[in-house]
Amino acid sequence: MPRNAVKVIARFWVICFVFALFPFGLPAVLAGVLSLPFLAFIALLVALGFNFAQWLGHRLLFGGTPEYEQLRASGRDAWFDVSCPWPFRSESEQLPPTVDEPAIRWYCKQCGSEAFDLDAPCRVCGFEYECPVCGSPVNGEFAACNRCGNDPLGK
Repeated sequence: MPRNAVKVIARFWVICFVFALFPFGLPAVLAGVLSLPFLAFIALLVALGFNFAQWLGHRLLFGGTPEYEQLRASGRDAWFDVSCPWPFRSESEQLPPTVDEPAIRWYCKQCGSEAFDLDAPCRVCGFEYECPVCGSPVNGEFAACNRCGNDPLGK
């Protein structure tokens, strides 16, 4: 069993148990209709069944592909180590980016600092737009350039 499988299934079980309690399970437990261990057992069965279906589905869909075989050769699993979403597999347990796919970084044209949002002004120097004629920074998309006098609005 992959090393992340137990953690993933345990996290699924906790979420299933919480969802089993609210809104109908807790009143049923308090009324004596259901017992808490029974609800926990049903949540465990649901978590195991869902994860088994995902595990089997990933093997059927991706089995035989070179990427899947390379992943299996490294001792990892397609569901438990790669595809399982965040609340069940933490960010630190995810695979690091490979050398083949380096992280893309964008930098400000004016000051060279790293830009995190390409649609927002630079967080360091405030640069957002440049004059289409001379390339110097301007205050807005349709602002007049102080350097060359270009005015896109023709004022």
